[in-house]
Amino acid sequence: MISMRGINFASAPRIVPGALRPPGRPGTDRCQIGTARKWVRRPMARVPALDRHQCAPANPSANMRPNRVEPAMNRETSSLTGAPTLMAVVFTDVVGYSARMQQDESDTIRLVQLDFEEMRRCCAKHGGRCLNTMGDGMMLAFTSAADAVAFALEVQDLFAHRDPQANGHPSLQHRIGVHLGDVFRLESGQLAGDGVNVAARLETAAPPGGICISQAVHDIVKGKLALGATFAGERTFKNIATPVRVWHVHVVGRAKLARRLQSHFSAQRRKLVAAGAAAMVAASSLAWWQWRSARSSPDRTLAVLPFTNLSDDKDAAYFADGVHEDLLTQLAMLRDLKVVSRTSVLEYRGRTRSMRQIASELGVAALVEGSVRRAGNIIRVTAQLIDARADRHLWARRYDRELKDIFAVQSELAADIAGALQVSLSGQERERLARMPTRSAEAYDLYLRHQALLAAAWGLRPVSGHPERLDLLQRAVSIDPSFALAWARLGAEHARAYSNGIDWSEARRELAHYAVGRALALAPTEPLVKLEEGYVAFRVFHDHERATRAYKAVLAIAPNNADALYGLAFVERDRGHGAETVKLLDRAIAFDSRNALVLWALARTYAEYRQYEKGQAYRRRLVELRPGDPVLESGYALVEYWRTGRWDAYEQWLARQPEGAERRLTGVRWMETRRAALEGDFATALRLLEQDSADFDPSRSVSGRIEKLSMLAVASKAAGDLAKAHRLAKQLLAEVEPRSAELPDRSSLWLEKALMYAVLGDRDAAFAAHRRALAIAERTPERDEKEYVRRSALDLHALLGDKDAAIADFARQVRLPGFWVHEQKTNLALASLFSDPRFQAIVDDPASNAPLPLEMHIDGQLPK
Repeated sequence: MISMRGINFASAPRIVPGALRPPGRPGTDRCQIGTARKWVRRPMARVPALDRHQCAPANPSANMRPNRVEPAMNRETSSLTGAPTLMAVVFTDVVGYSARMQQDESDTIRLVQLDFEEMRRCCAKHGGRCLNTMGDGMMLAFTSAADAVAFALEVQDLFAHRDPQANGHPSLQHRIGVHLGDVFRLESGQLAGDGVNVAARLETAAPPGGICISQAVHDIVKGKLALGATFAGERTFKNIATPVRVWHVHVVGRAKLARRLQSHFSAQRRKLVAAGAAAMVAASSLAWWQWRSARSSPDRTLAVLPFTNLSDDKDAAYFADGVHEDLLTQLAMLRDLKVVSRTSVLEYRGRTRSMRQIASELGVAALVEGSVRRAGNIIRVTAQLIDARADRHLWARRYDRELKDIFAVQSELAADIAGALQVSLSGQERERLARMPTRSAEAYDLYLRHQALLAAAWGLRPVSGHPERLDLLQRAVSIDPSFALAWARLGAEHARAYSNGIDWSEARRELAHYAVGRALALAPTEPLVKLEEGYVAFRVFHDHERATRAYKAVLAIAPNNADALYGLAFVERDRGHGAETVKLLDRAIAFDSRNALVLWALARTYAEYRQYEKGQAYRRRLVELRPGDPVLESGYALVEYWRTGRWDAYEQWLARQPEGAERRLTGVRWMETRRAALEGDFATALRLLEQDSADFDPSRSVSGRIEKLSMLAVASKAAGDLAKAHRLAKQLLAEVEPRSAELPDRSSLWLEKALMYAVLGDRDAAFAAHRRALAIAERTPERDEKEYVRRSALDLHALLGDKDAAIADFARQVRLPGFWVHEQKTNLALASLFSDPRFQAIVDDPASNAPLPLEMHIDGQLPK
């Protein structure tokens, strides 16, 4: 019953121009009755907006400097404020990072991220704190020098024992430097002191895969840790007043490394004698990190921060938000700019951090900030462009115009920013910037109000606010029938209503088709229209080819557009192409590293292929970005259960939640239902399913009502209350029957009928309905839909008591992506199998939960 199979990219949070916004249902992830229930039609779980930053992001391309204090430091390192504190400081660095990035940027970034996650784990294990990440390096702090060196030894030993040719490239090697010294925070927020400066220098003196420590650290750890040490003499570092006695250390037993250390030391001594100590370093500690940041950051990278509403009418905030989003979208469509998505910049609304820190966190070179004031028909837009690295203004301007000239203001603003960044605009780009989407200020105002409601639906179900959003767009196109962008979004609203179960009628499909058709007739090459065309083609008509063409048309104009990359990833996922899905998402995250939806999609994709460690690394990054979010934290705990078959992570998380969390949070209620099913307490599972949590009302859509009845019927059968199970099954059949007659080509309705007939024990009717569903699925281009219908046969066999057939199908499905064997132990549709030793043997077999290659299609086939 409670199977996470159900979330797929086809019904994941939809994307809209300028933003990635999830309308998915609240909850940990979506639950289900049955092995393959709603495997295609399930919305992604909510990924809430990121409104504050907890700790340094796992972003190897971010321009972070070690002397910048992350917000987490305000709590965790309050001891650094004021008087100096003695701390062991650790710096790390990837060997040959720049060359690796030139060879394979996406793969290098992914490997660095994974290594960072491993370092974070080891750091926490040894009682340290990750203070910052900067490109390919990390800055960490420990209260004990022994803990710092133990961390360094464990990390280097761990990395030394992995496959040296992983992914067809040499594995990453890291240098590590450790020093014990005074550290304090300046009023500017910078970390300074001997501990920082010397540790940064020592890291540059370490060989690949090695560790370099100071004499102060060596004096403490000798005799306390099992390590080998080689004295490397005194080294003179630039801007360090006195020579530093340097030691190379390694894990005892690493003879090969010890020889390499000795060789490295001899070579370094020869170089020092020949060229002098000054030639061994690039600059001071701060300057060195600034150089690193400049080296790792791409040119012409930009983030447009949310504009401030300065209007007397605070209800006019939607207008300032609209100006911000439209400007961001226009800039994102310029080929030579890389613009961070709206998703990533929203957390900086009402910012208290410095511009340099924000740019470092986002991994950009420049920032745009501004304000909007509206008084009647007069507007004032003020904007400034900031070179965040140099902390200086590149350009600033104020625009005072009438409301009817808002588009001219936005076009001028985008062109001025591009010019200040020395971006050469093509003729097509200039034409696109100058284009007026509508000549009606009233229609545009309605469009912006719709945009604000859509933004407010972030993290909510897509049905939330749908009637109001639809009305605003219908009024906009009535006022100006030539408003192409409004037509395109109107088509997307109809698509959302259809694909998320608000209205499955053919009329709704036609409305979506008509609205997007009108938009394309008016603006056939407009990128924002092409984005919505791709969305409608995919979500409503499952037309992979048309959706692909639409998204690729956007990428031809703006290769870094996260919306198009995300949408195209959905299409590839629906085709069963896991490797291509990850490749596209990696392109998006390589620049837009704090994009919550892309991080979530990567985590979800790796989990589907049971590559849990990679997926959980992305989930941890999400939790870091939004600490305390119950959806993200419980989702992490759920995947830990899939991975291990244990509830440890969930129980630790639940212990921190207030009493009665299951009444407030759907995710908690579903998790508790899973646990009850696993323990054979079917009565408690049924009771929990009968409840509705405060954050989710299933009655608000047709699909929600049908789904709840289906879950209750199966749970009642598992609990042994056949009378109730039969009553609920008949009730559901009575609701589904006319809908399946009205929508004869909707396979999910026929599957609901098949399951309910199985609950009633009507074998012939159950498999007749299943055959009908399969015949429908075979006519669609969706690989997922076909496979999910095939997989549902397992539930039917189990519900009907056909144990031999069910066990055989269960053994087949454990070899497929999207199948989590521990999850099936909580699937109430399989309750009749729980006591069967054959079922338990499959569950206990490690191969049943082993990782699968991303190249494997969803039906288990590998490309020839």
